[in-house]
Amino acid sequence: MLICPHCGKSLQKKDRAYVCAGRHSFDLSRQGYVNLLPVSARKTENPGDNAAMIACRRRFLSGGAYSPLREKVCEILQAFRPSSVLDCGCADGYYTEELAKRFPCVFGFDISRDAVRLAAATDKKAVYFVASSFRIPVSSASVDAVTRIFAPDAPEEFLRVLRRGGAFVEVLPGERHLSELKEILYETVRPNRVPSSVREGMKLLSEEELIYAFTPDADGRRDLYGMTPYAYKTGKSGEEKLAAAPVCPVTAHFVLRTYVRI
Repeated sequence: MLICPHCGKSLQKKDRAYVCAGRHSFDLSRQGYVNLLPVSARKTENPGDNAAMIACRRRFLSGGAYSPLREKVCEILQAFRPSSVLDCGCADGYYTEELAKRFPCVFGFDISRDAVRLAAATDKKAVYFVASSFRIPVSSASVDAVTRIFAPDAPEEFLRVLRRGGAFVEVLPGERHLSELKEILYETVRPNRVPSSVREGMKLLSEEELIYAFTPDADGRRDLYGMTPYAYKTGKSGEEKLAAAPVCPVTAHFVLRTYVRI
C-alpha cells in the first residue's frame, strides 16, 4: 500500500527499512515509524505542530474530554467493516490508536515528525509514517476508509487513495465549538464557519452534529488552549486572560460527515 515518495513504486518492508524497486530506502525509526516526507516538500526544517502543542494535546486528550468523538468515529466506520483505514493528519495518534484496536489494518500519518514519533512510541498496532496530506505516499484506490479529523483538506489526494465504494469520514469544528474559550480570549466572538459538504467524486451519506459540554480544570483548559491556533494568535495576552478567568464549562461542537467514493 505504501509507495516511494520519489518514484512512486511500491514499498516493501525489509528488516528495519522500507525499500522500493527503484532502490530507494527509508529506515524505520527506533519508535517504529518511517519518514516518507521528501526534503523538497518541507517548507520548514520541522513542519507541522511543534513539541509544545503536541504535549498539550496529549495531556488534554488523555483526560477523556474528546472520547465521545473518538467513539462516534469508530461507530460510523464499523458499519462499513473496512479492512484498511487511513487516518490523515493523525497527530499523536489519539484516534488512530483506537481505530487500530477495531480494524485489521490501520495507517496513520502526519506532517509533524514529533507527533508521529509520539504516536508510534505508544501504539504498536497501527503503521505510522511522516507525510503531507497533499502528497500521500499511498497507492491509488488501495484504502477501504479514510478519516480526516481536524486535518488539512486535500480532496484530490483523498479521492485518489480511496477505493470505489470506500468510506470517507471527516470531523469539523461546529459553529459553537469552544465558544466559551473564545469569549475569554476575544472581545468579539464569531461562530466557526462550516464549509460546504459538496465533494467531487463522493456522495454524502450523512451529516450529524455531536454537541456536549465538558468542564476542564485550570491545567486542562491551559492545555486545550495550547493545542489550538488560539495560542499563537493571542500570545501572552491570551495566556493572561485565560489565567484570570474562572473555570467554566466549555462546549464541544463537532460536525461529522460520512461519504462514499463513487
